[in-house]
Amino acid sequence: MCINPEAVAAVLQGAGAFLAEVLSPYEMTHRGFREAVSALRHLNEILELEVKRIAHALHDEAGQLLVAVHLALADLNRDLPALHHDRVRHVQELLDQVDVQLRRLSHELRPTILDDLGLVPAIQFLAEGVSKRTNRAITIHSSVKDRLPTTVEIGLYPASSRRH
Repeated sequence: MCINPEAVAAVLQGAGAFLAEVLSPYEMTHRGFREAVSALRHLNEILELEVKRIAHALHDEAGQLLVAVHLALADLNRDLPALHHDRVRHVQELLDQVDVQLRRLSHELRPTILDDLGLVPAIQFLAEGVSKRTNRAITIHSSVKDRLPTTVEIGLYPASSRRH
């Protein structure tokens, strides 16, 4: 059997061209996929920072304003005749409800315990809240001993808890 080196070279050259033609779109697709994943990660980080900012603004800034309104109402209540004290008390009760709702929204958006203590304490805190609301015992067991990277903790924190 006689092997023609020119024929082998032509076949190899053809195979090389075919392989380059096939791999080029694959490499471009793979590179595009990696870039899209990177862009989504960056977008998610920006979104989480904004959620954190809004949650803290709800909790801290709105909370401070509510305290100021409570103090102003208490001051006003001292100057009003006793006949109006029930109406002021009713307004204070409404403000207390607003305070409860703002705290709930703030914690649902981004519980501070998640940032301060980590995933496991945040899930334990969440479970305690659900347990109190449902009168069901909930036990959390975890083998996680140390803090996980922030992005992992945020990703693993139950997203459904942010909707209730």
